[in-house]
Amino acid sequence: MANNIINKSQKKPLVDNRDVDMGVTDFLLHALKISGSHLDWPAIREKFGFPPSNDPIPAGIYFLAEGGVVESIFIQGDIERMIFSTADYLQEIRLIKNTVSYDLRYKPGGSDFECWDFSIARDSLFMEKIIVNGSVWSIEQDSDGAFDPTSNLQLLVGGKAVIRSDLETASSQLDVRKTTFSNFKLTCGKEYLEGVFGQGGPDTEVVVDTDQTTTLHASIIADGKFTNKSKDLKLSGSLYCKDLENAGSIEIDHRNSPDNGDNYSCTVDFKYIEQFIIHFIEEVYDGNDKE
Repeated sequence: MANNIINKSQKKPLVDNRDVDMGVTDFLLHALKISGSHLDWPAIREKFGFPPSNDPIPAGIYFLAEGGVVESIFIQGDIERMIFSTADYLQEIRLIKNTVSYDLRYKPGGSDFECWDFSIARDSLFMEKIIVNGSVWSIEQDSDGAFDPTSNLQLLVGGKAVIRSDLETASSQLDVRKTTFSNFKLTCGKEYLEGVFGQGGPDTEVVVDTDQTTTLHASIIADGKFTNKSKDLKLSGSLYCKDLENAGSIEIDHRNSPDNGDNYSCTVDFKYIEQFIIHFIEEVYDGNDKE
């Protein structure tokens, strides 16, 4: 129970200084539909319809939508609040930036997407990727659940991500089983090519800033510190961080993320043998007599 962390899953935790490839660049190239392996502002500006330049795009919220698919939401600059909720089998997200609210709702895996930008077709498919080139100062849950049981949200933050409430997967009326997957993946990292993002911003950190017992259904990857200010944090998902500050206790019950081929992070030069079984031991004569 080192650092007041209790592992309740059958998986054994790995505590090591092994290198980890966060895969942030690959995620961005895929989420922004940029071909090749080069990521810079001219390529990003082209995707959002701005003239060629090495300057960042203006602060705001942008959709990358083409061919009936909303591939990702790109937020340039900090955002005050990101609020998740569910209603009528739909996933709802409220974004508050510069005190202005932006609401969107969609059906996970379905062609049903509604937002404030009327140029995006209502029958669009949202791939559930949100990129914040800055910090998110409050991640919250509204109502009884933050995430629809069929959602697979991926949030990439370039600075700090501050969690200020429970973040739970809503119970399904069609399935009485316990939650099988972690429907929310939060990654904080500045592994960007040529310093495109995160210049002059705060250090990468995920902070759970709550007073009461807090329940998170999430997979959290922090290329920096994970800070827990909750007295009792119950995490159903997984946690990776390079530094830990824990003011209370953390109870982790491992749950996998949905397997959709979008897992870009991995350990470097790491081999792991699981459920290695020796069926029998046989003594073999090597032909050499020894006295």
